Amino acid sequence: MDPLLKMVLDPPPISTTIHHPQFEVDALRKIIRAKWKARSKIEDIDDDLNTLADEFKLLSHILYKNHNRFRNDKGYKDLRMLEKTLQKFLNHKFLKSLTDFLGFIPDSPSSHLKTYLPTQAMGLHTQLQLYGAGAFLARIEMLSKNCALLDVQRLNLGHFWGVSAQNLAVVGRIWLVCRHVLVGVQTCYDGLGQLLAELPGDRSREEMPSDLFAFMPEDIVKQVKQAEAVVVNIGSSVEVKEQTQTVTVDDFLDLGEPVKRSTVDIFSDIGEKIKRPKLDPVPNNDLSALNKMRKNEAADISNSTESTTTKDILSDIHSIDQLKDFLKSEAESRKVSRKSSFTHKLSQDEWKSMRKEVLTNLMPTKPNKSLKLCRKLIRNAVK
Repeated sequence: MDPLLKMVLDPPPISTTIHHPQFEVDALRKIIRAKWKARSKIEDIDDDLNTLADEFKLLSHILYKNHNRFRNDKGYKDLRMLEKTLQKFLNHKFLKSLTDFLGFIPDSPSSHLKTYLPTQAMGLHTQLQLYGAGAFLARIEMLSKNCALLDVQRLNLGHFWGVSAQNLAVVGRIWLVCRHVLVGVQTCYDGLGQLLAELPGDRSREEMPSDLFAFMPEDIVKQVKQAEAVVVNIGSSVEVKEQTQTVTVDDFLDLGEPVKRSTVDIFSDIGEKIKRPKLDPVPNNDLSALNKMRKNEAADISNSTESTTTKDILSDIHSIDQLKDFLKSEAESRKVSRKSSFTHKLSQDEWKSMRKEVLTNLMPTKPNKSLKLCRKLIRNAVK
């Protein structure tokens, strides 16, 4: 493990300033110039951190929803690792440490005022926090690419491609924002290194690297090295112009095997008028009459089906034994599935009372008359 990363967790030193009565004005100007360079990217980094916080909430919600189905999936485990690393990075308050340290440095040089400057230990601690942020961003870069490759493979296979597309969108946005944050952290780290080189104090501690190129991919290193910074001094203001290539989510989707994109303009036909055949208008009265007729037909069909089913079941009973078998089978079917039984409209109490009444009206001496009466009782109860 990198020994510098262990020092990132050390507690911060005492925040104090030391009076330097014979400090040179030229050296103070260099310190102030380096301060403004380190401070130039703070607002952009703060906005990016807010965006990452929103993306972190969305990623956590998606992983919570998909936990039961994908808990043993390799891509899901990599997404969990990305979530934990991103959470640790958001809890790493390197921006606060940088802002507090730069607040102890004066905004303008003056030979008439007393010069108070922070200590080297405070600057080293702030530089270590930026170094730790670079390490977090490098790990997020690696995990994002691993998750993207696995999601693209799932898309090619067609297994739960909707989940893969959603994961790929979230990871792509996190990857793009973290790259922008890494460039800003490198700018702040470079300006802080120039500031500490001019700051008086004890420099016998651990030497820090001059840049964060070890945590950057090769394309970002080339962009930073090829960027032409033009410093324009206008009075006390400093303007830095950087020329860097813009990176989009399309570059993230081109990991592994590039995505084939069509050059045809999809929206070229938008705006053209489409000719549709004109239909004869129908009066409102005809529409209302047609709706009534359809409702009546539907009601007649439902009534006819109900009457035929009741007629078919009860009309097949021609003896007292058949009627008893019907009551027995109906009791069994109500125990298994009441909705599928013939007497599903009756409650349990109504069914018991109807069965009791049917059994009392059965007369073996007059079978035809009693069967006709029992069928009538059952039909009236079911209606």
